[in-house]
Amino acid sequence: CSTPAAVLAKAGAPGGGVSRLAREGKVKEIGRERKVAVCAHTQRMGTDLDLLLRGSISKIGRAASAQRVVKGRERIQSLKQECERAVASLPQGHVAANGEADSTDRAPSSSGGVGEAPERDARACQYFLPYKLALASEAPRVVEEALEGLNELIAHGFLRGGMPDPEDPSRKIIDSLVESVCACASVRDDQTQMHVVRTLQTAVMSEPCLVHGASLLLCVRTCFNVYLGSESPANQSAAKATLSRMINAIVCRMEGVSVPAHPRGVAGEEFEDALDASDTPGSSAPPSS
Repeated sequence: CSTPAAVLAKAGAPGGGVSRLAREGKVKEIGRERKVAVCAHTQRMGTDLDLLLRGSISKIGRAASAQRVVKGRERIQSLKQECERAVASLPQGHVAANGEADSTDRAPSSSGGVGEAPERDARACQYFLPYKLALASEAPRVVEEALEGLNELIAHGFLRGGMPDPEDPSRKIIDSLVESVCACASVRDDQTQMHVVRTLQTAVMSEPCLVHGASLLLCVRTCFNVYLGSESPANQSAAKATLSRMINAIVCRMEGVSVPAHPRGVAGEEFEDALDASDTPGSSAPPSS
């Protein structure tokens, strides 16, 4: 029968240490495989962000080019120029005729380590200006494209808005974003208001949420105004549901409870159904009392 000392001596001998060395080699191999997987995931996330930005900004540029208005022509022209500049600065990738980025023809991303959330947020914030100009255009089609793009960026976790606003370093991008989105609620268009409600819900329900203080209050007030002032039953229903979820999320965070998750943060089937309903003839009639 071997003594404990003999067992320890055998384990320290060249023959007894083979299994230990093999295990260490296996651990190192697993570590290398994980590093490769993380690098591949980081590059894929960076490429996805670039493709999403490119497709979204391209849609905004085309919507701006299709505008035939005399009022605000300079503003539309500035928006088109900014969209062209932003698209030209992004890595080349295939964008279909409808503006959708084609994931089957991905160009290698030059964005480096944008797979990490802070880096993705910083890169997305660099391209916020085209969206801000589009939201201020007051052209329903242009505004809708900008809101759709922002909703996708936030819902996929690319945009958090934690970077300082270049125009006012004392504020964050998310505060400027919320203010610009809420201002679009004054556009008298049912689909535009529906997109406003959906984007606000995405921003407030996303985790981690950076919408606080005055910006959070502005989100609640805007949804409340849409509920009271809209003549579309679909918009009223969506605004009411969004208000309920926002308040529930606020209370959950105050109590330290996890916020109930929704598909893609916000862009669930109910909003798609509501958008279809708001585009149906006769859907703008006020509800009967």
